[in-house]
Amino acid sequence: MAGPVSQNGRRLVVTELHGLLNTTMRGLVATPGMGIGGKALQLGRPAAVNDYMHSTAVSHHIGRKVALEHIHGALAVPARVGHAVKAVLYGLARTTDPLGDRVLDAAAAVAAAGGRELAVEIEVARRLRAIDAERVRREERRVGIELQEIHEELCSIASDTSDLGLRERLLALCDRMVPRPGRPAPRC
Repeated sequence: MAGPVSQNGRRLVVTELHGLLNTTMRGLVATPGMGIGGKALQLGRPAAVNDYMHSTAVSHHIGRKVALEHIHGALAVPARVGHAVKAVLYGLARTTDPLGDRVLDAAAAVAAAGGRELAVEIEVARRLRAIDAERVRREERRVGIELQEIHEELCSIASDTSDLGLRERLLALCDRMVPRPGRPAPRC
């Protein structure tokens, strides 16, 4: 199982399942201290129990779901981006074999690789947002320049015409043109 961490590292939602007997764990929400995932989230480091149903080290708010899956041992490992926990990966065992250091080390290596992948995704998303913001700024500048040119042309036509009615209509259009924020309205 695995899931992203949100709300400033305070909420984990299981979104990914593999090898489970049913889907009751999908959508599972853990906050710091709740279950093995919540414990890993709270501590910011791997957590494991070898007899989940009888352990006093974790809360048992999902005991029914754990029993349905016949889970005996469980581990949860945070995936970090920098200092922030961005996801938690779980490992679940249906046997009574203890989860030893080699299992925890392997899970930590997978979580570290996942953290690196998340870091890349986050950076790509940040850069795409920056590109979009720059595109919007350029378009606003282009539109502003175009509006300024239209305004100048309308003022020029208004000053060139001897038709007073047409001049008044053109100047009224000039007055209706909204100046860009921070800039004074252009004068004819």
